[in-house]
Amino acid sequence: GTQDDLAALKLGEGYPGQAAKDKRIHVIPTANCQATEKVELGVTQCQPREVAYIPLVYQEKTIGVLLLGSVEQYQKDVVDLFDDLADQISIALDNAIMHSKIQEISVTDGLTGLYNRRFINERLDQLWSHAVRHNEPLTVILSDIDDFKSVNDTYGHDRGDDAICQVAEYFCKGSRNE
Repeated sequence: GTQDDLAALKLGEGYPGQAAKDKRIHVIPTANCQATEKVELGVTQCQPREVAYIPLVYQEKTIGVLLLGSVEQYQKDVVDLFDDLADQISIALDNAIMHSKIQEISVTDGLTGLYNRRFINERLDQLWSHAVRHNEPLTVILSDIDDFKSVNDTYGHDRGDDAICQVAEYFCKGSRNE
């Protein structure tokens, strides 16, 4: 969770970026921001009268900015509720992001970023069942780095790790993503 994670949101840039930078809600009349976005009302669309830019912050980490448009001017008590709303959304988003990261870590190798043996075994079972069920071919390629132990023994484990990463990168470049 760094500022780099906010790829599409530039801190301090535009109203969303300013809300993220300040870590506070900005309510802007659309006359000031020349908004071209429309508010969907179900049967029609209209220009919002105000747009609230609500930073989503959890443990001092900015996750994003929620934009809410209103056809009426926001009342102070409604704006005050935005803080509570933002807190709840931020917690839920942070939990979802953390869950996703944990899931990714649990199925990938920390050195290469490739899927680990446990994931490959599970996925291979799924692919095998699918191939049998649909009478389709399944190709599995196994590879080994010849005399890899001698690389570690001669040049050390850091160079061995480099060699593994280079082989992994080679296979990634030569494979398709699914």
